[in-house]
Amino acid sequence: MDSHDEQDRKQMRYLYGGALCLTTLLYSLVIHTVAFHQFRLGMRTRVALSVMVFWKALRLSLTSAPAAGRIANLLATDVTRFDNAILIPYIVIGPLQLCIFSWLLWRELGWHAFSMVGIVTLLLPLQYVVFRYSSSLRICIATRTDDRTRFMNEFLNAIAVLKMYAWEHPFSAFVAKLRGSEIKGLARRARLQAAYLALFNASGKLLVLSAVLSLMLSGEREQMFTADRIFF
Repeated sequence: MDSHDEQDRKQMRYLYGGALCLTTLLYSLVIHTVAFHQFRLGMRTRVALSVMVFWKALRLSLTSAPAAGRIANLLATDVTRFDNAILIPYIVIGPLQLCIFSWLLWRELGWHAFSMVGIVTLLLPLQYVVFRYSSSLRICIATRTDDRTRFMNEFLNAIAVLKMYAWEHPFSAFVAKLRGSEIKGLARRARLQAAYLALFNASGKLLVLSAVLSLMLSGEREQMFTADRIFF
C-alpha cells in the first residue's frame, strides 16, 4: 500500500513538472506573438498620426501655423507614445489579476495576504503621482525645445546680420543657455524614470518580503512558515 502511494505521488510530481514546462513553453510562444501584433498596431497608429500631422502642417497658412518646434515635438515625441500600445490591455488585466492573486494568497496565507495586497494598493497612488509629474516634465521640456527651435530659426534667418555686427558669441551663449535648461529637464525626467523602474523591478521582492515578515512576526510561523508557502 505504501509503495502504491509512493508511486502515485511520483507520477503526480512528473505530471506537475510536465505541466509547468508545457505552460512555460506555451507562454513563450503566445506572449511574443501577441506582443508582435500589438507593437505592429502601435507602429501603424504612430505612422498614421504622423502623416496626419504632416498633411495638416502643409495646409496651414503662415499666420496660423504653430512654431516649428511644436510640430517637431509632435512628430518626434508625442506620437511615439502609441508604440507602447502593448500596455493598454493591462488596464483591464491588472485589476483582474489582483483579485485572482488575492484570493489565491488568502487560501494559502490567510490574513497575512493583506500585507501584500496593501503594498500593491499603496503603489497605485505612487504610480499616479509619478505619471503626473513625468507628464508635467514632458510639457516643460517640450516648451523649452520649442523656444530653442524658434530662436535657432530666427538666428539662422538673420545670420548675415549677426555676422556683420559680430554678435555670434552672445547669441551662441544664449543658445547654449536654452539648451542647458532643456538638458536639465531631460535629466530630471530620466532620473524620475530610473527611480520608477527600480521601484517596479523591486516591487515583487517587496511583496514577498512583506508576507514573510508578517508570518514571522505573527507567532504562527511554526504552522505556516513552510517551504510550499514561501515558494508559492
